[in-house]
Amino acid sequence: MAKAATVLVLDDVGDGLDGAPEGSGWIPEKITGTRDVIDYRHKEPRLRTIVTPWLSEKKMAAYYGGGTAKRVYREAAVVRVGPQEGARDGGRA
Repeated sequence: MAKAATVLVLDDVGDGLDGAPEGSGWIPEKITGTRDVIDYRHKEPRLRTIVTPWLSEKKMAAYYGGGTAKRVYREAAVVRVGPQEGARDGGRA
């Protein structure tokens, strides 16, 4: 069971949500499962979770709720890879 794994990697969280067809039931199902796993693991400090979000913190809060976005972005060590938002030429001047 993913919830109880000692280490869990959730890759590309939120990928495919922007532009997904509304009313298909796909979005709520995907959001609920992911949110439940993140929330469960947040309450279990012995469990390590690595999340690579596809969404900005603002969009994650809109889809998954502010609590889940806070757990992913603010109550964690954030490692940014690649050019920073707004940077040109790979961050070079």
